[in-house]
Amino acid sequence: MEKLPPELVGIIGSHLEYPDWCALRLTSKIIYQLSSSLFARRYFQCVSVILTREAIADLEDLSLNESFRNEVKELSLIPQAFGDYEVDFYAFRTILQFCTPGSESWTTEEVQTQFMNYEAAQTDHLAFLESASLVKSLTRCINRLRNVSAIGLRAYPPSWPRTEKKSLFICLGMHALRKQLPFDPCVRLLMPSACRFADRPLSTWGLVWNMWNDIRHPVWTKGLTSLFEAMCAVSPTLAVQRLYTCLTEYELSVPFDSFTLSEPLYQSLQSVLRELQDLDICLRPSYPNDTTEFLHSLVVWAAPNLHTLRLALWDQFHDVSPDHFTNLAQQVQFTRLTELHLHWIELTQPSFQLFLSTAAPTLKVLTLVAVSLNDPIPVAMESSRRRFDAAVDTVWRRFMNTLRDTIPSIRYFRMTALAYRQKRFDMEDPSIRALMAMGHCLRGQYSTFHTYEINNTMSFVEWIDSFRLRRLILHHPLPRHRELPNGNFTSPVPEGKFRWAR
Repeated sequence: MEKLPPELVGIIGSHLEYPDWCALRLTSKIIYQLSSSLFARRYFQCVSVILTREAIADLEDLSLNESFRNEVKELSLIPQAFGDYEVDFYAFRTILQFCTPGSESWTTEEVQTQFMNYEAAQTDHLAFLESASLVKSLTRCINRLRNVSAIGLRAYPPSWPRTEKKSLFICLGMHALRKQLPFDPCVRLLMPSACRFADRPLSTWGLVWNMWNDIRHPVWTKGLTSLFEAMCAVSPTLAVQRLYTCLTEYELSVPFDSFTLSEPLYQSLQSVLRELQDLDICLRPSYPNDTTEFLHSLVVWAAPNLHTLRLALWDQFHDVSPDHFTNLAQQVQFTRLTELHLHWIELTQPSFQLFLSTAAPTLKVLTLVAVSLNDPIPVAMESSRRRFDAAVDTVWRRFMNTLRDTIPSIRYFRMTALAYRQKRFDMEDPSIRALMAMGHCLRGQYSTFHTYEINNTMSFVEWIDSFRLRRLILHHPLPRHRELPNGNFTSPVPEGKFRWAR
């Protein structure tokens, strides 16, 4: 084995999973050296880092290793290491019993000891987030990771595979947390107010999805601010092509409460992100004395150079005015945009048309998820349901006509959960109707997703015109927490599937 050329070692390694790779590398010093670059290339192109002292120390070690640091292309920071930062002893005991087999027989003193360990780990994590050493360490690491082109924030990785094929990513700090605590601190089963489930049978799915309902913690703000400060302190400037401020699994988004970006820091960002082509950003309405306007301005500033924009705009706890999107539409000027993904946005048809106007000449991919129309109508719902439905149908058709007239040559389009003032539309999908006309028997006549791909049988204009609005589902509003009404958290475009030639 030690006499094999590196190419054969790589071929052998391609059939191994991560633990087997690690075991192989420990068999001898020669195999360890032969496989270093191959191992790094396979597993360390995308690195996630929980913002704890141990994880940042691991990142520093990685950045000092030339074989590994040169392979890192994407760096994700995970600011929220715990599912909830206010779990009391009783909620902790409930979660412990649910997540840790055998813990039911633990004494009160044993549970108390574990709870103290949990609180200590959480306190240290929060203190580290506020420390100056975090930015200094991040600056040193980013300065060495010169091949990083994608960077941003993401949620804690899920505890189960996202797909049948195991995703190849490294999460620094995960092992240390799991070793220190009796259960994964941010496992999807952990949720605020878990003690409410103590007096009734635990519902697995209820715990899984409701865990995220109340998350709105300033660790996200601090994590993004620290990342921006480190990026601006790096010299020479890192060539960042992709930036994401809230990359999360299953379309969950955590809006930020406020940002502490100073004017000088924002000005520095413009030079740091001068090569930005891909922006994934979550905005929320601006309030008086609120500095989130910097992120709004970031979209406007980056728009002319962007090839891909993923934009989410939703407030999980308050109704959202479409004025925020309108203000953005009046300022953005796209010149190179090929992919646009609008998720969880409230808008009007005129503002949507304005937003698309400069993107249309180059746009090839458009996805809409949970887009809520908020155009005014002259009829109140209480007056007459028939007149109300007719008025909403007019708004909906204007929106569909905007799609038809503005982007008639789009190559890929997908929408789901379209709504009027957060009440979902029920639309008849023409592609399914066509299949039924050909004699196909389909279990579900009306599809949740409506997808168009360029083809020779039907143009996008014909496809849009053949849509029919069945009704407005008043009892089925859009959820506030990024969850589609069927309980699924889905991404409208498979990762990497549509990358058209620039």
